Amino acid sequence: MRHHPLITVARYCHNLKQGKREGKQVLLGDPIEVALFELAQIASTAYPEHTHIAEIPFDTDRK
Repeated sequence: MRHHPLITVARYCHNLKQGKREGKQVLLGDPIEVALFELAQIASTAYPEHTHIAEIPFDTDRK
């Protein structure tokens, strides 16, 4: 099944970490990234797992 590109980006492009709060598993990170990731999870569970291999930080000199 093909998804909207926003769903794919939300699923894979984030800096979230798994953590525990009050004994429950939660996602830790920027609230917008958490919301977009949860949207992607609701939209489809048919995504293969991938590992984070690299990140290019924002740089005002490189656009």
